[in-house]
Amino acid sequence: MNIAYECKFCQKPGVVTIDDPEAMFQVPKWKHLISCNRCADYSERKRLFFERIETATAILNQFRMTLAPEKINSAESKIREKLTAITKQLSALVCDYYRKTNVWDVEFVNLLMERPEKTWAICNQYVRNIKVIV
Repeated sequence: MNIAYECKFCQKPGVVTIDDPEAMFQVPKWKHLISCNRCADYSERKRLFFERIETATAILNQFRMTLAPEKINSAESKIREKLTAITKQLSALVCDYYRKTNVWDVEFVNLLMERPEKTWAICNQYVRNIKVIV
């Protein structure tokens, strides 16, 4: 049985095929949760990048609280390198999804290094900014 739906992210129409006749009665409960493959893949990969960034900033916080002052600089530089690599990959993903020119700036990493406790807010704001760039 084919069921028409609207992607919960991009609102484009689509069709999903279900084989279970009993699931037909549950359609109203889950129809609003369906997304197209492109949006679902993007959402999953973006979440994984956010989690990797969050892990790096959590380690940064831990280092700042526990390491001796003379060791913090080397630890921060290693984390900065990791964050640079991850944020460049995130930038490429987001820009490809919104079909924008790849926009990455070192300021993204600087913000994460300055305010590691605000990781998710910084990442979400970055994605929103890419979305609205003309």
